[in-house]
Amino acid sequence: MFDSNNHLLLTYGRDKNQYLKDIDSVLPERIKKRWIHLTTMYDVEVLNRLLNHNYMNIVLENPVTMRPCFSLFTTCYKSYDKIFRAYNSIKTQCFLDWEWVILDDSPEDEHFLFLKLHLLSDKRIRLYKRSENSGSIGNVKNEAVMLCRGKYVLEMDHDDEILPDTLLDAVNVFENDPDVGFVYMNFANLYENGDNFSYGDMFGLGYSGYYCQKHNGKWINVAVSPNINNISLSHIVAIPNHPRIWRKSSLIDIGNYSEFLPVSDDYELLLRTAVKTKIVKIPKLGYIQYMNHGNNNFSLIRNSEINRLCTQHLHPRCFSDLKINEYMNQNNALENLSNFTPIWKRENYEYKYCNKIINSDYKKQYCVIGLDVFRKNIEHIKNLYKDPENDFLLLDNKNNIDVLTCELDKLMLDKIKCYKLADCSFEELKRFFLLIYKGCDDYEIIGTS
Repeated sequence: MFDSNNHLLLTYGRDKNQYLKDIDSVLPERIKKRWIHLTTMYDVEVLNRLLNHNYMNIVLENPVTMRPCFSLFTTCYKSYDKIFRAYNSIKTQCFLDWEWVILDDSPEDEHFLFLKLHLLSDKRIRLYKRSENSGSIGNVKNEAVMLCRGKYVLEMDHDDEILPDTLLDAVNVFENDPDVGFVYMNFANLYENGDNFSYGDMFGLGYSGYYCQKHNGKWINVAVSPNINNISLSHIVAIPNHPRIWRKSSLIDIGNYSEFLPVSDDYELLLRTAVKTKIVKIPKLGYIQYMNHGNNNFSLIRNSEINRLCTQHLHPRCFSDLKINEYMNQNNALENLSNFTPIWKRENYEYKYCNKIINSDYKKQYCVIGLDVFRKNIEHIKNLYKDPENDFLLLDNKNNIDVLTCELDKLMLDKIKCYKLADCSFEELKRFFLLIYKGCDDYEIIGTS
């Protein structure tokens, strides 16, 4: 039914409900509009009139409502087996109404034949190949976006993963506020073998930080994407990483990816996005980005060119042409550029940013300062843990992360996140929670000395 050449779904039986479970598990609401159930089998002439009437209803329906709600788009170059990692994660989405647009920029035909062999049977996937290799990622992404039919679009790298709730969380934000044009979330970097990759505790110009979360039975480092202000926009290392999700109409109004940027296309587009539309950060893990051993990721290979283009050219010109500082000042998001220490180490610091933070998973968050405090309050914490709408972060400055995760595993409290910041006082750990992690208005800190 995801194939638009299949216009109607016809079932027959005494009770329509006998099909509901199977249909609900695989078909989004827009496709159910094409479902006809008969309890009586009519003669051919009557059945023909009935089917043609319903077919014309579908044809004359608002075309937008009959197309996928969400489009993921991927540009690829000789991906081969790696693309299955992305595909397998997309198939686990709780939100069913998606399509995946893949634009192949490989120079030869063999790779596209591989994609057709393995992916063409899934009619939610739309495969395209350029007539010749471009090599300019901005140009190819621009073309991929224009092929998308969904109201919302997500940039999906060919060898990464999204979490099962990513599309659903984004759709809920967009549907609840028509002014929101861009949504982003937190991310994790893993090596191909599943080991954690880390930029260290001083990254993102001091506006990012890590916490450790159990995912698929393994503790991984989750990187918190910075909020949006003039400092986080001043360098590519602090802009929103994946997942990057736009309302498609907003992305087109902003101008889409630049066809003239072979690298740094994401940085330039996000600078335009920051001053052209309302932005929401969902403070949870939404994307896993894989890093190849030997620093042979595309972005790492061309890192010097990316930094040269961003630092020497895009940053000064975009800040001037887009009047980014003026916009941030008007939206109470202008800060002092001279201070690049981690923000949780700044006394009397006020975090200024222009994006909105929406956390729909939890009603209250608890931060436990220190493993000793955690152990002293364990019965109280266990009672709070029973409520799935409570969220927990254990911060410590003494014990290694392995000690913290082993403690949580032993107590079967592995939904609690944790992290060690060795050179931080209790007060700085508290500020880390408040400035980096916290996503709820209602919170409590357990242990402050």
